[in-house]
Amino acid sequence: MPALDDETFVRRIYLDIAGRIPTYWEYQQFMKMPAKTRRSDLIDKLMDSPAYVSHFYNYWVDTLRATTWMKKSDGGPYLHWIKKSIADNKPYNQFVYELVSAEGPLYKPGNGAAGYYLRDYRMPLDNVASTMQVFLATSMVCAQCHDHPYNDWTQMDFYKIAAFTHGTETNAKNVDMHTVAKIQNHLNNSSSSKSKKGKVNDTPLRPLFFGTYNSGAGKIKLPSDYDYDDGKPNELVHAGVPFSPKVKINYDPSNGANARAYKFKFDKKNTTTQVNSRKHFAKWIVSTENPMFTKTIVNRLWHRIMGAPLIGENLDITPEEFGKNPALTKYLIKIMQGLKYDQKMFMKIIYKSRIYQRQSHDQVPEDYLFSGPIMTRLSAEQIWDSLITIRTKTPDEGLSVPDKVIAHYIYENLASKSVAEKAEYMKNSKFEIKKIEKKLEPNQNFGRYSKRKKLVRASEGRSPADSGSMLHIFGQSSREVTDDSKKEANIPQALALLNDDQFSFNKISTYDLIQQKSDKEEQLELIYLSLLSRKPNEHDLNVFKQAIDNGFTIDDFYWALLNSLEFKLKR
Repeated sequence: MPALDDETFVRRIYLDIAGRIPTYWEYQQFMKMPAKTRRSDLIDKLMDSPAYVSHFYNYWVDTLRATTWMKKSDGGPYLHWIKKSIADNKPYNQFVYELVSAEGPLYKPGNGAAGYYLRDYRMPLDNVASTMQVFLATSMVCAQCHDHPYNDWTQMDFYKIAAFTHGTETNAKNVDMHTVAKIQNHLNNSSSSKSKKGKVNDTPLRPLFFGTYNSGAGKIKLPSDYDYDDGKPNELVHAGVPFSPKVKINYDPSNGANARAYKFKFDKKNTTTQVNSRKHFAKWIVSTENPMFTKTIVNRLWHRIMGAPLIGENLDITPEEFGKNPALTKYLIKIMQGLKYDQKMFMKIIYKSRIYQRQSHDQVPEDYLFSGPIMTRLSAEQIWDSLITIRTKTPDEGLSVPDKVIAHYIYENLASKSVAEKAEYMKNSKFEIKKIEKKLEPNQNFGRYSKRKKLVRASEGRSPADSGSMLHIFGQSSREVTDDSKKEANIPQALALLNDDQFSFNKISTYDLIQQKSDKEEQLELIYLSLLSRKPNEHDLNVFKQAIDNGFTIDDFYWALLNSLEFKLKR
């Protein structure tokens, strides 16, 4: 494909890195930069911006199905951990290792990765299937119940994998009962509480303890209806992996972190201890010898940027697959490993490549060999964030990632209290939380405690957005299934844009500039630059002149462009 012109490039690169179109002023600034280096310089600038963090965060919360409201818990600490990891440019292998090996209280500052298992509260086998799909593009969902009908994975393979995380607890009631007993005793003996003796409601204390616990038993029992020759119903099986490298677990009871007896739910007489098997599992996943780990993230990032996968579907490729261009795949795998899993640097290399900066195909050709990106519709987040960009000169304002969010302050506040203070807190927890809220910056009030706000970037709102919101209408992921976002057009989308006065012509950031122009064509140019990041061509001007002669206004043209297919496409 031919090389890309600057106007198309600036819009494409803003959408890909910042998750939004450029403002009119950003477009002008880019065009004034030295021609030879402007593209490379803009890529560097955007990759170091808060907007990059915002947009990449949207991608990962979709992939990880991370939500503001988790069962029995606030998802805020988990969401913050994901965003902070991106802001800190945490190496991808470390990012995955910390998720899979996470342990401890969710609300404890820096420990938000514990939300990875809490996301699948009391659904450990579903979590195992998701882990294999997301990080290793290995679909073992079918093997949870029976041998896979098309692939080589067996039900035995699945349970050997599940053994690594078996014993992990995500109990919402995992509260230190010794602490609760002390508080109960204090309340029963206090003069103000003698007439109100009874069981303490430990809910306000849960931020201290609710989290992910136990390091993994490394063993699991087969289901009671297991029906294959390689095992028996309820048979105890040890952890094992379906491909290299091999994993050796020390089953000595002294090996386990927080080692204690753990009773299998299938048989209360059979106990085992925690043996750090989750950490073994995490190390195996991120190993450079694992044939699927690096290949999976390379395929994912290529697909995200270029619009078509390098190898195959994000959630289902095999160790033998390397796509239509095996040499390119293997080369990119070496680059990722050489960069020590620096996702930002890896993506920057692709953005600066000639292939990325070519014109796009409007659909994937049958003989597609990566001659240029594929034109795609914008995601719900890109559309929403672009609409906000039209409204304001500073669309990235307020995107900085704080070191702590409200859940962390609640944890620290509780942890520092004496028994008497904890007892008082339990009686007035809502008031105590409100006192903490008043001391925080707006971006720290993040998670289930956050207020609903209309005009904030997608990354700053609830995950997922409320039903009926613009994000929901345009296909934002439900966070129930991995990579569940939709880009297909529908009638509610058209109605939403046509009828939402939040984005009416007189509210856009360039409205005053447009009104200062007396020439209609100059006004039209400003609208085109504001919405499409390009000047109107000869055909556009001819259509405009005919429309003006027929009584249409500049306002009408604004609405026409806002609702046009071109606005919703990344070319």
